[in-house]
Amino acid sequence: MTVTVEIRASLHRVWEALVDPAQVMQWDGAVPVKVPEGYPCPGQHARWRVRVWGVPLILHDEVRDVLPLRCLRTRLRYAFTRIEEEYRLEESFAGTVFLTSDNFLQAWGFSFLPVFLVSWQHKRATCRVMRDVQSAMTALVYHCENEPSKNE
Repeated sequence: MTVTVEIRASLHRVWEALVDPAQVMQWDGAVPVKVPEGYPCPGQHARWRVRVWGVPLILHDEVRDVLPLRCLRTRLRYAFTRIEEEYRLEESFAGTVFLTSDNFLQAWGFSFLPVFLVSWQHKRATCRVMRDVQSAMTALVYHCENEPSKNE
């Protein structure tokens, strides 16, 4: 699933909001539990406290690839859900930023269930993740356009 938004802010502002744990907490609500110094760097493993359907969980964030100001790829894991996530940033000629979030969902751990239940569970998880991604991107747009930057 792919979501793209246009943000009226600088490339630096959007990148800062994506990678600064304090700002992630402001726009996404994920609370940093154990985020390594210098996050994000390939190979790092960060942990965040999140709520899924009202249930508190630890989200494991494994950084796969980083191209500062351009791309951030991570593998997210919580409960029975694994998501390959990629953010891509592209600056427009108008000075705005197009931010694309690609998410590939893999529900796992249900091999003991009948096939139709696994399919139903995956569809349900996909709908939830899509809703969550759209909501997070909307919150990120608002944050970048309305909250002051630390460095600008």
